[in-house]
Amino acid sequence: MKYAAFLRGVNVSGHNPIKMEPLKQALLKSGYSDVTTYLQSGNVVFRTAQQKNESLESQLEEFLLREFKLHVGVLVKSQKEIVSLLKSNPFLDKAHDEQFLHITFLKGDPSSVDVDTVKKVLSKDEQFDIKKSCVYLYCPNGYGRTKLNNSNWEKWSHGLCTTRNWNTLMAMDSLLKE
Repeated sequence: MKYAAFLRGVNVSGHNPIKMEPLKQALLKSGYSDVTTYLQSGNVVFRTAQQKNESLESQLEEFLLREFKLHVGVLVKSQKEIVSLLKSNPFLDKAHDEQFLHITFLKGDPSSVDVDTVKKVLSKDEQFDIKKSCVYLYCPNGYGRTKLNNSNWEKWSHGLCTTRNWNTLMAMDSLLKE
């Protein structure tokens, strides 16, 4: 099966530096196949025997620690899950500009999120929709300015999170289909 792995917080402001080509080569040597990376922000597509996402996440986190000495959280989605997430975005309409769409992947429990607390930090025209394993975001003032960032979602959901913009998700979907 094909999977997408999203590494949390690599190559951000000089923290957790990792070059994608050495990452790709190390993954290939470790038995993953059809490994492709996208951008320098920790987006990896690979093929491996079908497994549970949680198992792959743990394996990849241990791999990154062993091979690169990095304590990095990893969230994994199957090709089927990515397709479903893309189709389920409630903000895909003419009223929402795709350049402001993001998805925050959750490892925590979304049912623990106090929606009223989240609503208190919303800026004008921002929107969010919490689902089983992600939060769809619409941030028309820019993701860099929103309070709907990874740090807050990790606090609210009590677990690891990582966010990708819509273009990145579309590119990952294309890589998964290759």
